[in-house]
Amino acid sequence: MDAAAKLFYQQGIGNVGLKEIAKVADVAYMSLYNNFGSKDALVVATLKERIQEHRGWLDSALAKAKAPKAALLAVFEGLEARLIRNEARGCALINATIELADREHPAQVLARSYKEEVRERLEGLASAAKLRDPVGLSHQLMLLLDGGNVTALVRGDPSVARYAHAAAKALIEAASV
Repeated sequence: MDAAAKLFYQQGIGNVGLKEIAKVADVAYMSLYNNFGSKDALVVATLKERIQEHRGWLDSALAKAKAPKAALLAVFEGLEARLIRNEARGCALINATIELADREHPAQVLARSYKEEVRERLEGLASAAKLRDPVGLSHQLMLLLDGGNVTALVRGDPSVARYAHAAAKALIEAASV
């Protein structure tokens, strides 16, 4: 799983085959096939692990904040460090969605579901902070979060997260009652 996740993330799903994953992971090709049945199933399994890792990161970032408004900003405060750790490769879910054209591919369905979960958490925080239009604000913040990931990937520069943070701060302040 670790080898597959790393290869998919660094090289792209379409550029990596099961034989290469088996070689890097030092396991038999048939072991991969017997455990996952297909490359698509392995992609979904690796993305589920990425979601768990991201969920843990998000929980940790939110737990450090003392108030809902501060929690919204905490997501953006940790974005640059996360992008640096990921070598500015952006979000694995976004990358997979871009690569896999079929909107009904299980990985795309999984990515959409998790992105909506994150947006709903942001909406809940915005509502708890009594900010104007929590639904609209949560969508705007998701645009900044996902846009920061994509821009870091395109530019190879994790420092763009600072701009996403500044924009999030401005949006949150503008939404304050």
